[in-house]
Amino acid sequence: MASRSSTGPTPTATVEQDWPRGWALVLVVLLLVTVPVLAASADPTTRRPASGAATTSSTNSPDDGPFLAVEVDRAADSPEALTDRLGRPPAYVAVPLDLPLTGTSTVELRTAALEADELGAGLVVAVRPHAGLEDYDQQVADGVALSVTEATADLQAPALVVLGPQMNTPWVAWGLRPTAYTDAFRMTAEALRAIDGDVAMVWSPQAGEGYPFPTDAPTPADGAGDAGTDPALDTNQDGVLDDRDDAYSPYYPGDEWVDMVGLTMLYDPQTEQGVATPVPEPDTARSLLGRAEGVDPDGFYQRYAVDRDLPLLVDTGAAYRPGEGPGETEVKAGWWDQVLRLHAEGYDRTEIVLMHEISYTDAEGRAVDLRVTDRPDLARWFMQTVEEHGVRTGPLVAPNPAAGERTTGTTLDRQSSWIVVGVVLGLVLLLWAAALWVRPMRALAYPATGRRDLRVDLLRGLAILFVVVDHLGMTSLFHLASQEAIGIVSGAELFVVLAGVILGIVSRPRMSVGMFEAVDRGWSRAWRLYLWALFVPLTVFALSHVPWLNTTPVTTYSVPTAGPVAPTSPPSSYDLFAGLEGLLQYPADPSVVPRLLGLQFGPWQFNILGLYVILLFLSPFVLHAFHRGWTAQVLLVSGALYALGQLTGLQVLPFQSDDAFPVLAWQLLFVLGMAAGFFRPELLRFLRSGTGRGLLLLSCLAAAGFMLLSWNNPFLSNAYDVRLSLVDPEVFNPLYNQWFDRTQLRPGRLLNVVVLVVAAFALLTVLWKPIHALLGWLLVPLGRATLYVFIMHVFVIILVTNLRIVPYGDVWLNTLVYGLVILTLLLMVRSKFLFRFVPR
Repeated sequence: MASRSSTGPTPTATVEQDWPRGWALVLVVLLLVTVPVLAASADPTTRRPASGAATTSSTNSPDDGPFLAVEVDRAADSPEALTDRLGRPPAYVAVPLDLPLTGTSTVELRTAALEADELGAGLVVAVRPHAGLEDYDQQVADGVALSVTEATADLQAPALVVLGPQMNTPWVAWGLRPTAYTDAFRMTAEALRAIDGDVAMVWSPQAGEGYPFPTDAPTPADGAGDAGTDPALDTNQDGVLDDRDDAYSPYYPGDEWVDMVGLTMLYDPQTEQGVATPVPEPDTARSLLGRAEGVDPDGFYQRYAVDRDLPLLVDTGAAYRPGEGPGETEVKAGWWDQVLRLHAEGYDRTEIVLMHEISYTDAEGRAVDLRVTDRPDLARWFMQTVEEHGVRTGPLVAPNPAAGERTTGTTLDRQSSWIVVGVVLGLVLLLWAAALWVRPMRALAYPATGRRDLRVDLLRGLAILFVVVDHLGMTSLFHLASQEAIGIVSGAELFVVLAGVILGIVSRPRMSVGMFEAVDRGWSRAWRLYLWALFVPLTVFALSHVPWLNTTPVTTYSVPTAGPVAPTSPPSSYDLFAGLEGLLQYPADPSVVPRLLGLQFGPWQFNILGLYVILLFLSPFVLHAFHRGWTAQVLLVSGALYALGQLTGLQVLPFQSDDAFPVLAWQLLFVLGMAAGFFRPELLRFLRSGTGRGLLLLSCLAAAGFMLLSWNNPFLSNAYDVRLSLVDPEVFNPLYNQWFDRTQLRPGRLLNVVVLVVAAFALLTVLWKPIHALLGWLLVPLGRATLYVFIMHVFVIILVTNLRIVPYGDVWLNTLVYGLVILTLLLMVRSKFLFRFVPR
């Protein structure tokens, strides 16, 4: 992020032109005019209706048992593995679709649809608007409808959409907003019918016992206790939201829009720490539904399934917390026996029973397990009970073995994958030999002239390009490169280590002046960045109060979650500016100012700046130690701090950045970068020696190996992605989580970053001229102004969001939008737009 790698210009560094500043404004206007026209071409109402989706029957006959639907934790499990454990496939595969939609969520939806088709199963899509309902408009509804219908276009079995399940609870971001919810439901149902009338809409509240569900956790519905938040909540018109108000009717969108009703009945009794989950009381499930004999007019089952002649989806599970008392089998068997026998005991409109094969850690840090197939004995009991009570598994339609070969991307078979491995490693060795012994290759090499190293600029440009692509959050062809395609590395790691390299390079000449000079320069820059770390969040906060401006993508962070949301679940959506409203009170809330000064507010796309501020503040002392010859001691201390962070997960800063970039882990990457930059001449001399060349070759082979490993990631970013099949997902996922986690910068990822940077410098040294001719015009200018681009990209995200683009439709349209955004940022840099004010 530092702006320069030298103290003066050289002939090889003059690649920027003094473009007129007006060019940046011209491209912004072009973006404003062109993108809405392109977005209009993707209007979902103009699409040809999708074919092949089956409709859901209105009711079962009393002799037909319900279908079994299952959601798995896709980070560690799959429907295929679940089928192996059960001995047969589920009738439906369930998948969450988290809003705001991202490339990841839409790809997971498409993957789930293909997996369902491969098993001959239907698909249940739980749409969860984590950013709330304030900005849920027709554009969002159209985007959801387009995503679902495109994903399920070839699905032969039924497809269901559950919009905002548990909307009558305070612990979801879309909860206790009946008017906004019913509007969103109707818009989504209408959008779906305009594209594909065969996708059914499911309305699924939380079982009403305990409504309005008090919770100690901060929620979007805080303050709703006086029924003034939404008048529709106060169903008995007494001015108070309490247990005398109807838990369901304010949220019901109307018979015209609902194809199936659902009810979330998660058995999760609240217990103290160390106390085991109790065995459920008999008939707990039936009491939540209401009596089935038709003599319980206030019961959910009678009101919404029987009276409206609608099928019922029971969304359920038994949450087990280890402790003293009943064992896991007793708790889960006690619940599932009740649920699975519902249809046979008179609840004959129960069409689907949805179970969740997940485990998680609750807000208190306790392990919670909903699974019933992870233990063979429990899985056998479960399937026996399924058969006894007439619950139907899959397949619903003829399985389609070729579905997995369709277009989430391409996964090469093992033979083709080994060919790719051989070709990549062969190219590395061939290029290495050519660089050493083929004399004409030297004409393509990097010219060792000038004080500025353009290789660093080009790599920094690549890092900031990856950051912009990943933060904008649309599925595009750019993701084929940015989403860990060159190794298990993201733009953030390259961003930090190269910032350290630049700082080390420019600081070595200054260290001879003295410690005071180094501290003065380092602290001055840290102070300036700290002020910008305050200015950008305050500016975004001000923009969030503009009535017609949508800032949700930068003010809210959503964590993908699985299963029904329980009151004890950790938050799945975070308002990154929660509490900052206290500044607008009179008198202002005094607790807000320390949090603001502690950098606890801001866009998630921007929070790494807090890490950079503290690293710059400490850098003069590290550089002074290098100058005094204490390099080994510095690296030893830095390594020890890294180990402490790995073992304890300790967060030592109050900054928001410490949640995503804990300083104990990430400081080592920065220190290694500073050391490489500070001792750059000695390092280059060493790499030209025999031993150095051997280590350089090993680094290149290791970087290629990590890249090949990353290509085995089962995640496919879009239909044009290609993956290898040498590492099974059941092996890759835990390996990735244990050794390559990005937040904690696990050792595998750290090593990958180091060898990748070394290999990249070697590649740029050998093939500089063709690479520079191909990419230098774009990456070098961006790399010279990484901090400027990093700051401005936050506002570009807000701009693109408010151009009314549907960011989850056509990959090529999104790629074009990305191209315009990147070109805009490039012209802003070249024209030095606001360079006088924004740091570079």
